[in-house]
Amino acid sequence: MEDEMEYEWNPDWKPPVEKHSHKYTFERLYHFTCGECLSWWSYASLDNGTIPIGYEMNCPHCGYKSYLEPKEEE
Repeated sequence: MEDEMEYEWNPDWKPPVEKHSHKYTFERLYHFTCGECLSWWSYASLDNGTIPIGYEMNCPHCGYKSYLEPKEEE
């Protein structure tokens, strides 16, 4: 009844919304730079963060294929 009275008094009043928790997932984001054309791209993954030694990948921009190695900290 009080809610109805408030609605009549304040036309902008809205009934309380049932609250739900925020949901999230986790992903790891890798950033690559091509060794040939120097273009960059990103790749999202749900893995544990290790890329096998000797793993090769093609640049999505120029197609150059080479092995991956971590960038040195700057």
